[in-house]
Amino acid sequence: MELRFTDDRIQPMNASTDTPPMTVGEHLQTRIPVAPVAIAVIGLLAALLNPVQPVTEGRVSSTNPVLLLKLATAASAWVITVWSLLRSHATRQTIATTVGIALATLSATMLVAGILSPTSSRLISVAAALILIGYLGFVTASLSAIGFGTLARALVLGLAMYLGIAWLIYLLFPSFGEFHEYVDATTTVARMGGVAHPNAIAHEASTAVLLVIASLFGTTAIDFKNDSQVQSRWRLFDSAVLCLAAATLVATLSRTAVLATVIASAMILFDRLYSRKGMLLANLGLIAALAAFLVYGLASGKSPLDSAVSKVTKSGNVEELTSLTGRTRIWQEALTLIGERWWIGYGMDSAATVMSPESVGTHNLMFHILFSGGIVAGGIVVMLLLITLQIAIRSPQPLFRGIATYVLVSGLVEDTILPAFPASLTMLWMAMLLLHSQTRSRLPTV
Repeated sequence: MELRFTDDRIQPMNASTDTPPMTVGEHLQTRIPVAPVAIAVIGLLAALLNPVQPVTEGRVSSTNPVLLLKLATAASAWVITVWSLLRSHATRQTIATTVGIALATLSATMLVAGILSPTSSRLISVAAALILIGYLGFVTASLSAIGFGTLARALVLGLAMYLGIAWLIYLLFPSFGEFHEYVDATTTVARMGGVAHPNAIAHEASTAVLLVIASLFGTTAIDFKNDSQVQSRWRLFDSAVLCLAAATLVATLSRTAVLATVIASAMILFDRLYSRKGMLLANLGLIAALAAFLVYGLASGKSPLDSAVSKVTKSGNVEELTSLTGRTRIWQEALTLIGERWWIGYGMDSAATVMSPESVGTHNLMFHILFSGGIVAGGIVVMLLLITLQIAIRSPQPLFRGIATYVLVSGLVEDTILPAFPASLTMLWMAMLLLHSQTRSRLPTV
């Protein structure tokens, strides 16, 4: 789908048949596919800007330049949405699928929840719902205009820039780039912060890891030109992004993101691991790990599990694991508040206003949806998560299996998707569901 400008003016009868030379502007308008380029740029900007949320009091100020840029990008997504719905039959057909209708209904429910919100953040909730609607339309338009592969590539570029900026701030401005988390009354742990909460940064790093692993190991979900030189350059770039993202996961100390990424990566590589060579490598790795535990125990005289607990936890206290770093208390608070407004919720991005300051959020995907949109939104997301589970188990696309698995695993203890400004993972999740529904709708009926 290309947006081209042509000159349909009627020439007079005595006009010369020679075509006058085009100006530079006319040449660019005729040759450059304006809509696909605009969509790719907006996708890149969304991946770069939407996860940025410095942990400061002024993050929602109307003069915050980052917020203004994010709003401008969301407005651009709305423009693409309206243009594509008016011009593209494929976009209208995609949004009319079962998943498209479900996502649209979910967005509308969030909008109603924001309008009826009793909190002081009502305007923010309404704006977040409108932004979600805009990005849903944008993702649908992207699938029609540039395809999933190009959208994924644009998101990788944006994520690489985001992670690069996070590292620059972390290394050059440690007073702002470090997030000091209290693990008990006297102990703090320094984690990568600056551009956002460490867990949020880790989610973006995990998304980048999944995308580049799928690209490096030849998934059919991301297609590139057959030019070997172009492929070689992209592989070099992807390798660099993989190293950057892996280092980010280490610096953020997000155990949930690391665990979910490992499991999701295994699902991406399942086809390779399932081969005889893959099974041999997996068994050798398991034997090597067990041997390392045995050697450590014999050499130190200590139980390897004691050391593992001290490494996995931030404080060295096993209670940190049994309470899921305080999430059990947060879930109790979230359930109490959900019970008070189970029918409609409090609106998107309202947890920071309604819940206690220590909670930050609901730390569970279903609680996040129920808290934001009530029982109707929860029912819709249950259906979408069942489809996500089906994709994780049965999809022939390795990247789709990885995205679906990450959402399901991370969603157990994190909000994961559908933030106020949809980040890369949310857009990939929506695109994956829309493509899955579109493919199923084209299957012949018996």
